[in-house]
Amino acid sequence: MKVRTMMGTGIGLFLLAAIGSISMERLLARPDAGPQKKKKVVVVRPAPLRQARGHIVHRHPVVRRVTVLPQGHHPFIHRNRHYHYHNGFYYWHAPSGYVVIGGPVGYRLTLLPAGHRTLKFGGASFYYYLGTYYTYNDTEKVYTVVDPPIGSEIEELPEGYETAEFAGVVNYHYYGTFYKQDKDRSSYIVVKPGAGLVVKSIPYDYETVTRDGRELLLFRGVCYEPFTENGIQFYRIVE
Repeated sequence: MKVRTMMGTGIGLFLLAAIGSISMERLLARPDAGPQKKKKVVVVRPAPLRQARGHIVHRHPVVRRVTVLPQGHHPFIHRNRHYHYHNGFYYWHAPSGYVVIGGPVGYRLTLLPAGHRTLKFGGASFYYYLGTYYTYNDTEKVYTVVDPPIGSEIEELPEGYETAEFAGVVNYHYYGTFYKQDKDRSSYIVVKPGAGLVVKSIPYDYETVTRDGRELLLFRGVCYEPFTENGIQFYRIVE
């Protein structure tokens, strides 16, 4: 009887060990049973749009668009064009809602939103917010949207910028303003765009002009010639 009891006990222990092993394997196989090996995340960047030798256009993926204007926005007409303003943002009516744009040159307002930056350049003070530049008239107590001063610097590019490479030089473009990164890569300098540079988008409130029989698009003194390649619309800067 003792032998049988010992044998039975041994068999029982063996079965318990086997069951325990199987249970442990099942536990380890559960997805929440402790740290698992992390999967490798691969970031796929959009391929650049190429249209001619020496030209590479990269469209920044951020598009600021709203379907409904924020409460308290201010509609205004400037140079026979309709705009909307709210807390530093300028809006232009588009087919699918409203897009955020740069402020129109010459527009005046009495207050800038908190967070704007003061830029000292050429002995003058400029004020910058969301890609738009202002000067301040202390007599009239108003801020006026102005063209960005060539050679001035900002630390960060405005959201929604586009990059365009021409002849090995990378330009950053936001609503008619062009930048190049400084040598130390610590800031971005406002530059005048050169003829031949190609961009994927231009400001909405451009003017149409005719020069030498060609229809060109004019914005802040820069002329763009539209053209299509491989079904994609581009704009080339011309003299």
